[in-house]
Amino acid sequence: MFNDEGVSVESDLAKSEIKWALFDEILKFKDLWLLIYSRSGYMTLPTSDMTEECKLFIEQKILSPKKIV
Repeated sequence: MFNDEGVSVESDLAKSEIKWALFDEILKFKDLWLLIYSRSGYMTLPTSDMTEECKLFIEQKILSPKKIV
């Protein structure tokens, strides 16, 4: 789930929330994006079902100037 604060992901095992300020870059491939954070972690994001509006929102949040958290 994406919101103004960051990204939330959940599975049967755990829930994780990552603030936008922690993401460093987006690596874009044909069918997925890798959202890179903390220089050693990444989140795989399939893009096939994402709207252009959603993609733009993510790009703006990650590529905008960072605020210290």
